[in-house]
Amino acid sequence: MAAIVRLPFPLTEFTGNQRSVTLDWEGGSLAQMIEILALRWGEGMRDKLLDESGKLDILYPIFVNGIRVTDLEAEIGKDADVYILVAISGG
Repeated sequence: MAAIVRLPFPLTEFTGNQRSVTLDWEGGSLAQMIEILALRWGEGMRDKLLDESGKLDILYPIFVNGIRVTDLEAEIGKDADVYILVAISGG
């Protein structure tokens, strides 16, 4: 099985400018998926997705099959469609 992870522009520096990557994925937690991304494309990927305390960084909201996921222990099923967005802020 495979999960498709769609990435915002700031994270494509780690994937050779790929906006979408496919992971061999049988299911597991969001933390496990982030670990696989970091192993495949470098620790910089993890550093962007997690804050200094190891929690999800609010600058990169993650949606799985259209539902926002805020818990690293959330289960992500096989064949998941994952979107990592980048928050926009300003005044």
